[in-house]
Amino acid sequence: GEPLEAIAIVPQGAAQRINFRLDASRAHRGTAYANGPELALASVGGMPTDPNTILVAFEEPVQPGDTVTVSLYTPRNPWGGVYLFGVTGYPTGAEGVGQYLGVGRIQIYDNDK
Repeated sequence: GEPLEAIAIVPQGAAQRINFRLDASRAHRGTAYANGPELALASVGGMPTDPNTILVAFEEPVQPGDTVTVSLYTPRNPWGGVYLFGVTGYPTGAEGVGQYLGVGRIQIYDNDK
């Protein structure tokens, strides 16, 4: 494998309506509940060619075999439903080609259920 420099998160369907606070984004080593050491982010933002895409660039490349959790925050929870996000990883170097990693899924339940 190659070191990971950045990931692109692409909201799909209803997830495109979520307004993220990109300045509050965080990343850490390990799974979502492991709460490992925080990873510094070089930048988080949209892409000029596709404003719905969220590009997260790491200050230091993530080494092959390491698990990383990226947390995106919203001003308030979206409506209940299933939200899908396509995730693509980009290796270090200008000539690196992105590798589609799969779909992330978030299930949010309404308060009244």
